[in-house]
Amino acid sequence: MVQRSDASKSLRPIFYQLVLSIIIFHDQNKTGTFARITSGLSLPAHLAKTKSTSKRMRIHIIQHLAHENGASIIDWAGNRDHDLSYTYTFNEGHAFPSLDEFDMLIILGGTMGAYEEDKYTWLRAEKYFITQAIEAGKLILGICLGSQILANVLGSKVYPHDKKEIGFFPIYKTEGGEMENSLVKIPAMWTVFHWHGDTFDLPPGATHLFFSDGCKNQGFRKDKCFGFQFHGEANAELLQAMIAHERNELLKDDYVQSEDEILSFKLLDENVKYFTGFLDHMTNNVFKTQQQIG
Repeated sequence: MVQRSDASKSLRPIFYQLVLSIIIFHDQNKTGTFARITSGLSLPAHLAKTKSTSKRMRIHIIQHLAHENGASIIDWAGNRDHDLSYTYTFNEGHAFPSLDEFDMLIILGGTMGAYEEDKYTWLRAEKYFITQAIEAGKLILGICLGSQILANVLGSKVYPHDKKEIGFFPIYKTEGGEMENSLVKIPAMWTVFHWHGDTFDLPPGATHLFFSDGCKNQGFRKDKCFGFQFHGEANAELLQAMIAHERNELLKDDYVQSEDEILSFKLLDENVKYFTGFLDHMTNNVFKTQQQIG
């Protein structure tokens, strides 16, 4: 019987670590070269360890207006190596993906009403698609119009509010918002960008997350669905685009700021940091898994 030397035994951990490093390198570079041939390899018990990992996601975005894109969401997804795909409802003949083609759905804002299905006939197909995504257990985030559409799909009423809210105004965490893990880095009072004239009732069974002085229902969560009435994603480019295309709505009122007031807001970078921090916590909380290497 051939006896292995002590030196040979001591080299095994180095060999395992080398193989693991090669696998990780190729995975990070998206080659998948070793995905099949290493599926049967495992580390010895004394080298195996458990770690938390966040899943690289395929994110599908529904965009309702050409000038109103995902703003800081796009930068966040690129920095986290998530994949983005789009449905542009302003394009004739647009289509929605199959449910197995994405992990997370983000529904952006727009100037239309969630209840204007007769005027915007594509809304029926969008709501049906969102219903399917909810039933499939997808992670969903609705922003402004997107939150209204999501709330409507979840069974609540959407309607014109008695006040428009346009500009930077504070929102406040509810008790439910204070308890929500995904909002742990968000302060109790957060001054965010708003641009809406409609509002929604809280969906049945949803947790109320935020309110403002001008609008009671600023955010909710139900299962894997989050709805934000405000524009946490807004960056300087999005502000400029919305003002350029929707300037006619800037009629001074209790909760409507002027163009100069909006553009003079000084904490936009901090807001983006809070919002992308929420995205990190939301996606980590939903997709975090405990995996054993090997």
